[in-house]
Parts: sequence; structure tokens; C-alpha cells
Amino acid sequence: MAIGEKQLGIWLDRHKARFVEFKNDEITIQTIESGYDRYERVEGMGATGSRFGSYSTNNENRKSNRLQTILNSYYKLISDRIVGYDHVVLIGPSTGKNELFNYLRDNKQLAKVRIEIQNCDNLTDNQLKAFVREYFNRVS
Repeated sequence: MAIGEKQLGIWLDRHKARFVEFKNDEITIQTIESGYDRYERVEGMGATGSRFGSYSTNNENRKSNRLQTILNSYYKLISDRIVGYDHVVLIGPSTGKNELFNYLRDNKQLAKVRIEIQNCDNLTDNQLKAFVREYFNRVS
């Protein structure tokens, strides 16, 4: 690890993010939940469409917009946590890390932050700590 460089590892999918932070030779993990539920069904919700005479409508667009709003607020929470770090690695099994990377690329506050992406499966806390430690040792 580079001396004086603030480094952060983030394992994430669309449901939760786990932040791996190095402080005083100690590694801590914090988790935030997104609130994203792809198959969410509101109580009392009927069919996904409506019929008005010969015209029918579909509520999938509204549902998609709602889920995208949830993801955007989740990515905003994560980007707010990244401010102040020098090097960040995004880790995860799904496309969520790629979506977050694209979201962060447009954030001018993070223009000087080195952000990289690594693929990996779901890891236990100890495996995640080891993965992030080895990654930063390898790239420094």
C-alpha cells in the first residue's frame, strides 16, 4: 500500500455495499443496504396493466423508473462515502459495480480519485479483507 494514500475497497451488488477501510493497520467493514427489490409487489396491487376501452397500459415503465430512482439514491450514498479517498476498488459479482463506476465517472468531486473494478464472487468478511489487502499490496 502506498504510504499516505487513503484506500477503500467496496464490494457491492444492487442490494448492499460493504466498505473495507484501512485505518491504523486495522481493517474495518461497514455495510449499507440499497432497498432495491426487483420483484417488489405493493400490497393490494393488482395486475401490472390497465385497460381503458380499446387502449391498454402497462405499469412496468413506472415500476422501472421507481427502481432506477432507488438505485440512483443508493449510488449517491456510496459516492458520498468515497469523497476524500485517493484509491478505490469496486468489487462484486454483478453489473452493479459497472453501473456505479459509470455513475462515479460523471461526479466532478471524484475526478482525482483512482477508481478500478475487480470481479469476484460473494465473499465472507475475512475473505473480503484479504482480497482488498492483497489487491492494494499488488497495485502499490
